[in-house]
Amino acid sequence: MDDNTPAEAAEGNPCLEFFQEQADNKDKVKLLQIHPRLMEFERLTASTLSPGPVENSEDLLRQIFNPLHVELDTGDLKPSAFEDAANKGMSVDRLQYREQEESFEAGYARAEVANANAKPGAPQRTLHGLAKLRAESVRALVSADDSQCFGVYDTALADNKAHADICQILHIQDKKAARSARSKLVDLAKGSVALVADRREDAR
Repeated sequence: MDDNTPAEAAEGNPCLEFFQEQADNKDKVKLLQIHPRLMEFERLTASTLSPGPVENSEDLLRQIFNPLHVELDTGDLKPSAFEDAANKGMSVDRLQYREQEESFEAGYARAEVANANAKPGAPQRTLHGLAKLRAESVRALVSADDSQCFGVYDTALADNKAHADICQILHIQDKKAARSARSKLVDLAKGSVALVADRREDAR
């Protein structure tokens, strides 16, 4: 890693510049969808802290929480489980750079923080498990006209160099069609969730 300032590092890299400028924007994906150089982004780095752009062969881990992402009666993922992909970006861990156990522990910690900050009477959040997605499979999801639906970006953080974001890059004005695109992502994750309950059973 070089000693350049973030502004200097971003010069000539529209992907890095975008994610630096929009770091605190909870609706950044809408701006990403209309960026004139969007299709270059997945070949470029999105963070000065990143080990490099996300390769197609990488596995990505998504923390799944009860009751936020899961149907309580069936244990299935909710259609809205991956809604973050359409607004602030859907956080995942790159398994190549973070052990699965670390992702579990980070998920427990996130649930504790959410519960500590929750309003009185709000349902308690617990970690349900980790969904595993292959980057190549995420990028292969396409719309009816064969347009790529999602991009994967190496948005490494100071406390997690393995952090990445899955973003819905297809600009769809129709809300129903947009939900349909995200449902493909949910379908891709079905059957791939490593459950907390199974992990605890194995530890006995």
